[in-house]
Amino acid sequence: MGSAFRVPLWAGATFEEALGWCAERGIRTVGTDARATATHTEIDWTTPRAVIVGPEAGGLTDAETRAADESVRIPMREPVESLNVAVALGVILYEALRQRKLL
Repeated sequence: MGSAFRVPLWAGATFEEALGWCAERGIRTVGTDARATATHTEIDWTTPRAVIVGPEAGGLTDAETRAADESVRIPMREPVESLNVAVALGVILYEALRQRKLL
């Protein structure tokens, strides 16, 4: 409980500033996109990556998706179309920790 208060946050950055910050540090960006061909388990999460998630209603814009280095999706069964953004990010971060053998 309270872990959110221990995570450093960068408030007020533009999308472009955040992408630039990642690029300067060699951090690949991974956008979430239901149309992506790669699934969340097919990405190598053992290297530095930043996950980009969009609003629950529509996800990332096409321009934001194109700006990311890679796109990823979480496979789901019909009739499920999408997950709550917090749940989706939790699934992706769990996989990153699993690959890094931190679980």
